[in-house]
Amino acid sequence: MTTIAFDGKTMAGDSHCGGDFIGRTTKVVKVKGCLYGFAGNLEQCNLFIDWVKDGKPKEKPKNMSIFECLEYDGKNVYWWGEWMRGVKMNSPQAIGSGARFAQAAMLCGKNAREAVGVAKKLDVHTGGRVRTISLGAGK
Repeated sequence: MTTIAFDGKTMAGDSHCGGDFIGRTTKVVKVKGCLYGFAGNLEQCNLFIDWVKDGKPKEKPKNMSIFECLEYDGKNVYWWGEWMRGVKMNSPQAIGSGARFAQAAMLCGKNAREAVGVAKKLDVHTGGRVRTISLGAGK
């Protein structure tokens, strides 16, 4: 799957992509002033980001059973999953197959990038280059 970590300022994600094909992809993006990090089915992740780009209309993507996302809007962190209802979460926060490792690392003082690095060492489904993004000044 993957590992996405958010430490309260920065979101980080690995780039390993497995399943029907093996490769690398970007799993953390900035859209409309918010940070998003994705784990799960790549097509479902793309459906979600298209929905966000369209302004989150009332009609939500369907069949999102192999998908999860962290969203940071500059104030709050939300978890999105199969039912497409943003659930407010605390930070630090992590999702994906390496989430437990990343979460533990951040609770021990590591930042999001370092936390994904820890997960890469312990989770066989996390790998590749780690990408980080943040909102920066002025969102």
